[in-house]
Amino acid sequence: GTLDVAFYAGRIPARPDARANRRADAWCMHHAVPSRPVRLSISFAPPSRRAAAAMVAIELAVGLAAVAGGVGLVRDGSGLDTAWIEHTLLPSWTIPGVLLAVLVGGGMLTAAAVSLRNRALAAPAALAMGVVLLVWLAVETLMIGWHGGPQLPLDVLCGSLGAALVALGLRSASVA
Repeated sequence: GTLDVAFYAGRIPARPDARANRRADAWCMHHAVPSRPVRLSISFAPPSRRAAAAMVAIELAVGLAAVAGGVGLVRDGSGLDTAWIEHTLLPSWTIPGVLLAVLVGGGMLTAAAVSLRNRALAAPAALAMGVVLLVWLAVETLMIGWHGGPQLPLDVLCGSLGAALVALGLRSASVA
C-alpha cells in the first residue's frame, strides 16, 4: 500500500521594511500564502517472512507486557512510589496504567494481529507502533523524570524494541 501525505509550503511576502526590521518580519508569518502542496509518498513492500515474524514477536512481547504493566499500575501502582507523579497533573497511577494498557499494549497486540492476517500491513504497523513506543518512553521520562535504577533497564529494553520495530518497518518502506 501507499501512504500519501501533502504538505503545504508557505511563501512569505517581504514587507517593505523587512531589511530594516527583520524581527518584525519574522513574527508576521500570518501573511504566509499557501503554494502548491508538496507530496510525499511512502510505499511499503511486504516484508520477508522472517522480518514479519520478528515484527510480530516483538509486538506480542511488548503488547502483553504493556497490558500486564498497565493492569499493575491501575491495581496498585506496581509498587512504584507516588512521589514520582506528585509534580504532574496525575492524582494516581490509574491514568498512566490505562493509557499503557490501551495505547501501547492494545496497539501492539492489534499490530501483531493485523500483521498475522495480512503480511503486507506488517511493516507500516511495526513502524507506527515502534514510534508510539518511543514517544511513550520519551513522554514518560519527561513527566516523571529520571529515576535510574529500575527505570534504566526497562527503558533500554523497551527503547531497543521500539527502535527495532522502526528499523524493521523502514526496511520495507520506499519514499517517493
